[in-house]
Amino acid sequence: MNRRILRHLQSVRPSQRIVAVIQARLGSRRFPRKSLALFRGRPIIEHVIERVCRMPLVDEVVVAVPTKDAELVDAVTRYGSRLINTDAGRRPVSVVCGPEKDVLMRYWLACTAHKADVVIRITGDCPMWSPLAGEEVLRAFLGDPEEKQFWSNDTTQSGWPDGTDVEVFSMKLLTRAKKARSLTDEDREHVTTWMKRTLHPDVGIVRRKIDALSSLKISVDTLDDLLALEAINADDLRF
Repeated sequence: MNRRILRHLQSVRPSQRIVAVIQARLGSRRFPRKSLALFRGRPIIEHVIERVCRMPLVDEVVVAVPTKDAELVDAVTRYGSRLINTDAGRRPVSVVCGPEKDVLMRYWLACTAHKADVVIRITGDCPMWSPLAGEEVLRAFLGDPEEKQFWSNDTTQSGWPDGTDVEVFSMKLLTRAKKARSLTDEDREHVTTWMKRTLHPDVGIVRRKIDALSSLKISVDTLDDLLALEAINADDLRF
Protein backbone atom coordinates (compact mmCIF):
# COMPACT_ATOMS: atom_id res chain seq x y z
CA MET A 1 0.00 0.00 0.00
CA ASN A 2 1.23 3.52 -0.86
CA ARG A 3 2.71 5.16 2.26
CA ARG A 4 0.73 8.35 1.75
CA ILE A 5 -2.52 6.38 1.62
CA LEU A 6 -1.45 4.36 4.66
CA ARG A 7 -0.79 7.53 6.68
CA HIS A 8 -4.16 8.92 5.60
CA LEU A 9 -5.98 5.78 6.69
CA GLN A 10 -4.17 5.74 9.99
CA SER A 11 -5.46 9.26 10.60
CA VAL A 12 -9.06 8.21 9.89
CA ARG A 13 -10.88 6.92 12.96
CA PRO A 14 -7.47 6.88 14.75
CA SER A 15 -8.80 5.32 17.93
CA GLN A 16 -10.22 2.29 16.11
CA ARG A 17 -8.65 -1.05 16.99
CA ILE A 18 -8.76 -3.35 13.96
CA VAL A 19 -8.93 -7.10 14.59
CA ALA A 20 -8.98 -9.71 11.82
CA VAL A 21 -10.84 -12.87 12.80
CA ILE A 22 -10.36 -16.10 10.84
CA GLN A 23 -13.01 -18.75 11.42
CA ALA A 24 -11.76 -22.34 11.18
CA ARG A 25 -12.78 -25.81 12.27
CA LEU A 26 -11.98 -29.49 11.74
CA GLY A 27 -15.56 -30.76 11.44
CA SER A 28 -16.34 -30.15 7.76
CA ARG A 29 -18.62 -32.87 6.35
CA ARG A 30 -17.30 -32.60 2.80
CA PHE A 31 -13.64 -32.34 3.80
CA PRO A 32 -12.93 -33.39 7.41
CA ARG A 33 -9.87 -31.77 9.03
CA LYS A 34 -9.70 -29.32 6.14
CA SER A 35 -7.93 -26.56 8.07
CA LEU A 36 -4.97 -28.85 8.76
CA ALA A 37 -4.82 -30.36 5.25
CA LEU A 38 -1.48 -29.68 3.58
CA PHE A 39 -1.26 -27.20 0.73
CA ARG A 40 2.22 -26.93 -0.76
CA GLY A 41 3.71 -28.55 2.32
CA ARG A 42 1.95 -26.48 4.99
CA PRO A 43 -1.49 -26.60 6.64
CA ILE A 44 -4.14 -24.48 4.91
CA ILE A 45 -4.69 -22.44 8.08
CA GLU A 46 -1.03 -21.35 8.10
CA HIS A 47 -1.34 -19.94 4.58
CA VAL A 48 -4.45 -17.99 5.55
CA ILE A 49 -2.89 -16.55 8.71
CA GLU A 50 0.28 -15.57 6.87
CA ARG A 51 -1.70 -13.73 4.19
CA VAL A 52 -3.93 -11.92 6.67
CA CYS A 53 -0.84 -10.79 8.57
CA ARG A 54 0.31 -8.90 5.47
CA MET A 55 -2.40 -6.28 6.00
CA PRO A 56 -0.59 -3.25 7.45
CA LEU A 57 -3.52 -1.71 9.33
CA VAL A 58 -4.49 -4.85 11.26
CA ASP A 59 -3.65 -4.67 14.96
CA GLU A 60 -4.21 -8.34 15.76
CA VAL A 61 -5.14 -11.61 14.08
CA VAL A 62 -7.39 -14.04 15.95
CA VAL A 63 -8.39 -17.54 14.85
CA ALA A 64 -11.85 -18.48 16.15
CA VAL A 65 -12.23 -22.24 16.51
CA PRO A 66 -14.67 -24.67 18.16
CA THR A 67 -13.79 -25.50 21.75
CA LYS A 68 -13.51 -29.20 20.93
CA ASP A 69 -10.87 -28.72 18.20
CA ALA A 70 -7.83 -28.91 20.49
CA GLU A 71 -5.54 -30.10 17.69
CA LEU A 72 -6.33 -27.01 15.64
CA VAL A 73 -5.79 -24.77 18.66
CA ASP A 74 -2.35 -26.31 19.17
CA ALA A 75 -1.44 -25.95 15.49
CA VAL A 76 -2.39 -22.26 15.38
CA THR A 77 -0.62 -21.53 18.68
CA ARG A 78 2.60 -23.17 17.46
CA TYR A 79 2.46 -21.30 14.16
CA GLY A 80 1.82 -18.00 15.91
CA SER A 81 4.90 -18.59 18.05
CA ARG A 82 7.02 -19.23 14.96
CA LEU A 83 5.84 -15.94 13.42
CA ILE A 84 7.10 -13.80 16.29
CA ASN A 85 10.53 -13.16 14.75
CA THR A 86 9.23 -12.55 11.22
CA ASP A 87 7.72 -9.53 9.47
CA ALA A 88 4.28 -11.13 9.78
CA GLY A 89 4.85 -11.49 13.51
CA ARG A 90 4.67 -7.74 14.03
CA ARG A 91 0.99 -8.32 14.81
CA PRO A 92 0.02 -10.95 17.39
CA VAL A 93 -1.76 -14.16 16.37
CA SER A 94 -3.97 -15.79 18.97
CA VAL A 95 -6.81 -18.29 19.34
CA VAL A 96 -10.27 -17.95 20.86
CA CYS A 97 -12.56 -20.95 21.35
CA GLY A 98 -16.34 -21.08 21.31
CA PRO A 99 -19.38 -23.05 20.13
CA GLU A 100 -18.97 -25.04 16.92
CA LYS A 101 -22.36 -24.17 15.41
CA ASP A 102 -22.68 -20.63 16.74
CA VAL A 103 -19.89 -19.01 14.76
CA LEU A 104 -21.29 -15.54 15.42
CA MET A 105 -20.73 -16.15 19.13
CA ARG A 106 -17.15 -17.17 18.38
CA TYR A 107 -16.64 -13.84 16.62
CA TRP A 108 -18.17 -11.92 19.47
CA LEU A 109 -16.00 -13.73 22.03
CA ALA A 110 -12.86 -13.12 19.95
CA CYS A 111 -13.60 -9.45 19.36
CA THR A 112 -14.62 -8.79 22.95
CA ALA A 113 -11.49 -10.48 24.29
CA HIS A 114 -9.27 -8.45 21.98
CA LYS A 115 -11.13 -5.14 22.29
CA ALA A 116 -11.98 -4.78 18.62
CA ASP A 117 -13.63 -1.67 17.22
CA VAL A 118 -13.45 -2.82 13.61
CA VAL A 119 -13.81 -6.49 12.65
CA ILE A 120 -12.44 -8.15 9.52
CA ARG A 121 -14.05 -11.51 8.76
CA ILE A 122 -12.12 -14.15 6.81
CA THR A 123 -12.80 -17.87 6.45
CA GLY A 124 -10.00 -20.35 7.08
CA ASP A 125 -10.44 -22.39 3.89
CA CYS A 126 -8.83 -19.97 1.43
CA PRO A 127 -5.05 -20.64 1.28
CA MET A 128 -4.61 -18.16 -1.60
CA TRP A 129 -6.70 -15.42 0.04
CA SER A 130 -5.87 -11.94 -1.23
CA PRO A 131 -4.40 -9.35 1.18
CA LEU A 132 -5.11 -6.80 -1.57
CA ALA A 133 -8.82 -7.60 -1.40
CA GLY A 134 -8.66 -7.24 2.38
CA GLU A 135 -6.90 -3.88 2.15
CA GLU A 136 -9.33 -2.51 -0.43
CA VAL A 137 -12.41 -3.44 1.60
CA LEU A 138 -10.87 -2.14 4.83
CA ARG A 139 -9.85 1.09 3.09
CA ALA A 140 -13.41 1.52 1.81
CA PHE A 141 -14.79 1.00 5.32
CA LEU A 142 -12.35 3.39 6.99
CA GLY A 143 -12.67 6.07 4.34
CA ASP A 144 -16.44 5.92 3.84
CA PRO A 145 -17.83 9.44 4.33
CA GLU A 146 -21.25 7.92 5.07
CA GLU A 147 -19.68 5.62 7.69
CA LYS A 148 -21.57 2.51 6.63
CA GLN A 149 -21.21 -0.21 9.25
CA PHE A 150 -20.67 -3.02 6.74
CA TRP A 151 -18.44 -3.40 3.66
CA SER A 152 -17.48 -6.49 1.66
CA ASN A 153 -16.22 -7.65 -1.72
CA ASP A 154 -19.26 -9.93 -2.19
CA THR A 155 -17.70 -12.42 -4.62
CA THR A 156 -21.07 -13.41 -6.06
CA GLN A 157 -21.35 -10.07 -7.84
CA SER A 158 -18.20 -7.96 -7.52
CA GLY A 159 -15.68 -9.49 -9.94
CA TRP A 160 -13.49 -10.87 -7.15
CA PRO A 161 -12.78 -14.64 -7.34
CA ASP A 162 -14.45 -17.07 -4.93
CA GLY A 163 -11.89 -17.52 -2.17
CA THR A 164 -10.90 -13.87 -1.77
CA ASP A 165 -13.97 -13.12 0.36
CA VAL A 166 -13.65 -10.50 3.07
CA GLU A 167 -16.17 -8.59 5.17
CA VAL A 168 -15.49 -5.58 7.39
CA PHE A 169 -17.96 -4.33 9.98
CA SER A 170 -18.10 -2.46 13.25
CA MET A 171 -18.03 -4.08 16.66
CA LYS A 172 -21.25 -2.22 17.40
CA LEU A 173 -22.95 -4.04 14.54
CA LEU A 174 -21.61 -7.41 15.70
CA THR A 175 -23.00 -6.75 19.17
CA ARG A 176 -26.37 -5.77 17.70
CA ALA A 177 -26.44 -9.04 15.77
CA LYS A 178 -25.58 -11.09 18.84
CA LYS A 179 -28.45 -9.52 20.80
CA ALA A 180 -31.02 -9.61 17.99
CA ARG A 181 -34.23 -11.46 18.87
CA SER A 182 -34.79 -12.33 15.20
CA LEU A 183 -31.46 -14.19 14.93
CA THR A 184 -31.84 -17.63 13.32
CA ASP A 185 -29.62 -20.72 13.51
CA GLU A 186 -28.46 -19.92 9.97
CA ASP A 187 -27.54 -16.40 11.07
CA ARG A 188 -25.48 -17.83 13.93
CA GLU A 189 -23.66 -20.19 11.58
CA HIS A 190 -23.00 -17.71 8.77
CA VAL A 191 -22.22 -14.71 11.03
CA THR A 192 -23.18 -11.81 8.77
CA THR A 193 -26.52 -12.81 7.20
CA TRP A 194 -28.53 -10.92 9.84
CA MET A 195 -26.32 -7.85 9.37
CA LYS A 196 -26.77 -7.76 5.60
CA ARG A 197 -30.49 -8.44 5.82
CA THR A 198 -30.99 -5.73 8.44
CA LEU A 199 -28.86 -3.05 6.75
CA HIS A 200 -29.92 -3.71 3.15
CA PRO A 201 -29.48 -1.79 0.92
CA ASP A 202 -27.10 0.34 3.00
CA VAL A 203 -24.07 -1.93 2.65
CA GLY A 204 -20.88 -1.18 0.77
CA ILE A 205 -19.40 -3.44 -1.92
CA VAL A 206 -15.89 -3.09 -3.33
CA ARG A 207 -15.95 -4.14 -6.97
CA ARG A 208 -13.21 -5.31 -9.30
CA LYS A 209 -13.15 -5.23 -13.09
CA ILE A 210 -14.49 -8.55 -14.36
CA ASP A 211 -11.81 -10.55 -16.18
CA ALA A 212 -10.65 -14.12 -16.68
CA LEU A 213 -9.79 -14.44 -12.99
CA SER A 214 -13.27 -13.47 -11.81
CA SER A 215 -14.67 -16.96 -12.38
CA LEU A 216 -11.75 -18.65 -10.62
CA LYS A 217 -12.49 -20.71 -7.49
CA ILE A 218 -9.68 -20.64 -4.96
CA SER A 219 -11.65 -21.58 -1.85
CA VAL A 220 -11.38 -25.17 -0.59
CA ASP A 221 -14.60 -27.07 0.05
CA THR A 222 -13.44 -30.54 -1.03
CA LEU A 223 -10.25 -32.50 -1.59
CA ASP A 224 -10.72 -31.98 -5.34
CA ASP A 225 -10.69 -28.20 -4.78
CA LEU A 226 -7.38 -28.50 -2.94
CA LEU A 227 -5.83 -30.63 -5.68
CA ALA A 228 -6.98 -28.13 -8.31
CA LEU A 229 -5.32 -25.28 -6.39
CA GLU A 230 -1.99 -27.09 -6.44
CA ALA A 231 -1.89 -26.54 -10.22
CA ILE A 232 -2.35 -22.77 -9.97
CA ASN A 233 0.72 -20.53 -10.14
CA ALA A 234 0.33 -17.86 -7.50
CA ASP A 235 2.34 -15.44 -9.66
CA ASP A 236 -0.46 -15.54 -12.22
CA LEU A 237 -3.00 -14.18 -9.72
CA ARG A 238 -3.09 -10.40 -10.07
CA PHE A 239 -5.04 -9.60 -6.93
